[in-house]
Amino acid sequence: MLRPRRLTLYILSELGVSTFVGIAVWTVILMMNDFFFIARLAIQKDLGMATILQMLVLEIPSFLVLAIPIGTLLGSLIAIGRLSADGEIIAFQASGLGPFDLVRPMALHGLIALSAAFSIYVFLQPWASYELRAMRGRILTARNVSTEIKPRVFLDALPGYVLFVDEIPPGTQGVLERTILYQAPDPGRNGSEQLIVAKHATI
Repeated sequence: MLRPRRLTLYILSELGVSTFVGIAVWTVILMMNDFFFIARLAIQKDLGMATILQMLVLEIPSFLVLAIPIGTLLGSLIAIGRLSADGEIIAFQASGLGPFDLVRPMALHGLIALSAAFSIYVFLQPWASYELRAMRGRILTARNVSTEIKPRVFLDALPGYVLFVDEIPPGTQGVLERTILYQAPDPGRNGSEQLIVAKHATI
């Protein structure tokens, strides 16, 4: 008779490979839109390859929260379908193993996937989102904010800020006319929102 422990490890290995492939495929599919956004940003701001790769890595945790459950379901269906197609489930039952011996590794597999997704959602995703937001702010600041400001167009590219300028007189080197600056509250620092209105301002 096949030992239950060996059966558990065997089914977990089948589930693990299929789940890993499913998570990878779904992560790439979910990130397709961000690939184009980062590529456009890289062209506009002339970013280096290291910065682009760092932004892509920081984007991954937010998509893993969705890709892990979907990939786990897809991987489980693929693995059980293969075991059933090859007649291995019938062989397990013929060796005296009941349904509980087959369900136990699947339940353990689901618990591992749940723990991974929950840990990423609680710990990794907030940190990655904060770092990505800060990086985009540094990129925008480093590439000269004045080139991003356009009259009578709301500028929300600065993280936590919204800027509106009614007019930019030519040849004044950064003078802004009739300016509104909104600062959103920072949840991490318990800050309050601010609204600044100025007749004249400078960058």
